[in-house]
Amino acid sequence: MFGYRPVNRRLLKAASSRAMQGSWLRSFLVTLLSSFIPMLILGTLPLRMPLEEELIAAGGDMMKLASLFLPETITARTIASFVVTGIIYLLINCPFTVGIHRFYLAVASGERGKLSHVFSPFTSLKTVFSSIGLSVIVAVASLLWAIALLLPPLFFMYLGSVIGSVFVVWLCFILYFIVTIVWILKVSIYKFAFFIFAEGKTGGAWKSFRTMQKITRQRTSELMGLRASYFGWDLAAGCFSALLFVYNALFSTVYAKYLFCLRNEDSTLKADERTDI
Repeated sequence: MFGYRPVNRRLLKAASSRAMQGSWLRSFLVTLLSSFIPMLILGTLPLRMPLEEELIAAGGDMMKLASLFLPETITARTIASFVVTGIIYLLINCPFTVGIHRFYLAVASGERGKLSHVFSPFTSLKTVFSSIGLSVIVAVASLLWAIALLLPPLFFMYLGSVIGSVFVVWLCFILYFIVTIVWILKVSIYKFAFFIFAEGKTGGAWKSFRTMQKITRQRTSELMGLRASYFGWDLAAGCFSALLFVYNALFSTVYAKYLFCLRNEDSTLKADERTDI
């Protein structure tokens, strides 16, 4: 059913860039919406802005830093506000995420991406709740990988600080940095679960996730390498926010086209491969 021939990364990116022609403006709007909507929802949370001296006093204690943003007095109304906002966030952001993947599936297939693709999941309650289920599955899987990869160096870093070994602390810090990159590369593969679910061919959330695992199992290193090739874009988008929409558009289209390649459904890339020989 699925081929395991390596995908030519250069041709994949070139074909994806061509597919984006005519959809750049819509991609820009989609990127703006994907940033604005979560901020709008989360902006209703009853959080407070800590004072500068409080931030300085917290130092590098992440738990203490996080607690500074919580209200000084936690009431039943505060808890209810957090719960309601969380539910609204899931009901809106999860199907919206699926819609964005539908948008880029259309672009990668040679169509012009439409905003109707982005909002199409909201027409079905089943899709809305299944999208929440898929988001939870991906979040749990990502958390499990985080525990497996990130906790060991943190634990030994703590031991190093207890015994007073600066060498052990720095060694574990470097290791922590390396495994963080590995974790980012590993969980990036889960993006395919959203593309598979967005296609609507496989079924529900769990089946989409399992299908993703099946078709990417033998391509882990290839996919991690593909994600790593976009680290330059990560840095550029972090420095120049205007580049964010270009990065999101290219990255998402490349992944969508890669999925088509796995299923041997992309004739444009096959033509490029014949020309490149």
